[in-house]
Parts: sequence; structure tokens; C-alpha cells
Amino acid sequence: MGGILVHSLSAYQNNEQANRPATLKALDVLHLFWQKQKSGDAVREIELLDGRHDVIRGLDSETWSMVRDILIQEKVITENDKGHYLLSRDLHTIPFWQLKEWIDDEHSLSEQDFATHSGWQSDALRLLASERQDQRDILSINLADLFSQ
Repeated sequence: MGGILVHSLSAYQNNEQANRPATLKALDVLHLFWQKQKSGDAVREIELLDGRHDVIRGLDSETWSMVRDILIQEKVITENDKGHYLLSRDLHTIPFWQLKEWIDDEHSLSEQDFATHSGWQSDALRLLASERQDQRDILSINLADLFSQ
């Protein structure tokens, strides 16, 4: 019964949390996982949703579900036999830009995209490709180094 109540309460997002970008919420979650890993602990789902950790206070269940599914798909976290979560990948190997692209569902731009369009569409694709490269350059720090600062 308590788990249902926590889940129900966590489904509601306050205004501040609703306006927080999903990428920052994902970083908050991964920071907690990174801290827990240092002490050999896993993360229970209820810990993420009941507000006991300041770094993720106010995380709603809908956002957690989305972030969890992406992080499991990308093999960043895994679920153990007790249903608790833990890091399954070294955060030194994940640049910040990669996490952002996963969370924001930014699909790669291929040469084929450029070949099938002309005029303003080609210009728009080139601008997007340039913006994507700039983003990768700016967000090149790996997550472990980011969390260590």
C-alpha cells in the first residue's frame, strides 16, 4: 500500500520539476547511481521517488520511467535479481553529449539525409549538423569527470 501511495504522489510534477529539462533530471539520477556505486550499493526505485535524496528530490514517476528505459536500453544501468538498479557501465565512457542525445531522442543525421533534399532543406540539414557538432564539442566532458567537479 505504501508503494502505491509513493508512486501516486510521485506521478505529480510540481511546476519547478515540470520545467526542469529531462537531460538534467537524467544527470541527477545518474549522479545518485554514481554515488551509490562508490559504496557498493544499488538504488531501489522507491528511493528515487520518495524524495529522500536531495539531488533527485521531486523526480516524478513518468520521467523516471522514461529515463530508466533509455538507460537500460543503452546498457548504462541494469536491474539486479532483487529489482534494484545499479550502474552497468563506466561513466568515464559516456560523454555528456551522448546522454543528451539519448534523452532528447536526437537522431543522427546521415549523408543520405543530405542527398535526398535540396535548396532550403539542405541548408537546414547543414545547420542542424553544425549545431550538433558544436553541441558535441561543448558537452564533450564524460559523466564521471562532470560528477567529480
